[in-house]
Amino acid sequence: MVVVFPEENRSLTGKCVLGEYELAMPLTVGERLVGVLTLKRQRLAFKQREVQYLSIIAGQAAAALENARLYSEVAALARLDGLTGIFNRRALLEILTGELARCSRYDLRLSVLMVDLDNFKKVNDVYGHMAGDAILKKITACIQAHVRNVDVVGRYGGDEIVIILPETGPAEAYAVGERICAAVRNLMAGEVLPVTTSIGIAGYPQHGDNAEGLLAAADQAMYQAKHLGGDCVLSFSQLLLPEIQSAGGLDKKS
Repeated sequence: MVVVFPEENRSLTGKCVLGEYELAMPLTVGERLVGVLTLKRQRLAFKQREVQYLSIIAGQAAAALENARLYSEVAALARLDGLTGIFNRRALLEILTGELARCSRYDLRLSVLMVDLDNFKKVNDVYGHMAGDAILKKITACIQAHVRNVDVVGRYGGDEIVIILPETGPAEAYAVGERICAAVRNLMAGEVLPVTTSIGIAGYPQHGDNAEGLLAAADQAMYQAKHLGGDCVLSFSQLLLPEIQSAGGLDKKS
């Protein structure tokens, strides 16, 4: 039996414990305890030769556990954006594809928000990319604070952030978008170059039945929100409304 201890557990001393019918051997990596290997038998006490053999096995088991931990960390990092710590584009597409398959199977709804930062290019031009990076991380943290634990936040590219809202319909998604828009506006109030958000919303199944189509619909709604002046939320369903069209028609990404 191998028992894996969490990183903060220091309840064992790291010394071998020899009992009449039970033998326990700590699993250590350097001076760090990662678990304990135990053997039990009912009739015979363990001999010193068996203790030595178990010590060798314990060393191999500790190395295997450490390798597994390192692999898990590397695998997790490969799915995260290096700057913001949220999911990267590849992970977003994988998660969205999986969620859409679940929606199709169980007849569920889903919404996607495409968030773009207004005036972000000006911040980079005036204050430099380090300042822009700091603002992007700050706004990303703000967005994460205003969504549920089940929602997925990821960096789609540049200053575009995608939010996947499982089991969420149009009205609820719009409310989330407005909440994020207001939160970022308040966060950046008072800045010389205030950064706000333009948010486009698309929903499954009405606006697309695959990841690419749904993201394209949200992207188109987001660019129209920017065309209307930014700092606002727009659903893909609103693009054909007369008041939206009269504001200048559908703006194309340039």
